[in-house]
Amino acid sequence: MNLSDDSPFETLHSYVRHAVTPLFNSFIKLKSDREGDKMVPTVAKQISELEVSLLHLQQNIDIPDVTLIIHPSVLSAVKKANDAGQKPSVDEFKGLVEDSTFLNALQKGVNRWIQEIQKVTKLDRDPASGTALQEVAFWLNLERALHRIQEKRISPEVTLTLDILKHGKRFHATVSFDADTGLRAALQTVNEYNLL
Repeated sequence: MNLSDDSPFETLHSYVRHAVTPLFNSFIKLKSDREGDKMVPTVAKQISELEVSLLHLQQNIDIPDVTLIIHPSVLSAVKKANDAGQKPSVDEFKGLVEDSTFLNALQKGVNRWIQEIQKVTKLDRDPASGTALQEVAFWLNLERALHRIQEKRISPEVTLTLDILKHGKRFHATVSFDADTGLRAALQTVNEYNLL
C-alpha cells in the first residue's frame, strides 16, 4: 500500500484499492449464500468507480490561489479614501514618493506579485495526459483563476501602488508588471481553448 504525505487522494486511492476492495470481495466470497442479494454488484461497481475517481483526482492540476500582499501604508490610504467616499490618490504619499526605502519596499512587493501571478499564468497542461473531462476542467478553472487575478490587478490597492511607483520614477516596475506577469497572453490562450 502506498501512503503519501503529498496527496491525500493517492492515500485514499491506496486504501480503496488495497484494503476496501479486497475486503469487500473476500466478504462476498465468504457469504456466498447471499447470491440473491441484488445490491452486491451495485456496491462493487460503486467501489470500482470510487477507485477510478480517486485516480483521476491525482492527475488533476491544482491551480494556486494568488494573494497579492499590499503595503500597509497603501492599505490605510485606500481605506481612508473609501471612508471619505473618494478615490485613493498618490497625493496622500507626497513625502514618501521621494523616499527610496518606501519605494524599494513597494517595488519588492510588486516583484513578489509578479512571481505569484506567474505561478498561474505559466501553467500548462499536456493534453495527452488525463481524460477529456480533466482537460476541460483545467482550462475552465484556469480561466476563473485568471479572471480573479485580473480583478485584483484593477483593484484600488494595486492601482495605487503602481501609481506611486510611477510618480517615484520607478517606471521599470510599473511597465514590467503587466509585461512580466503574462496575464493578457494567458487570458487569450485560455479563451482560445474554451472556445472549443
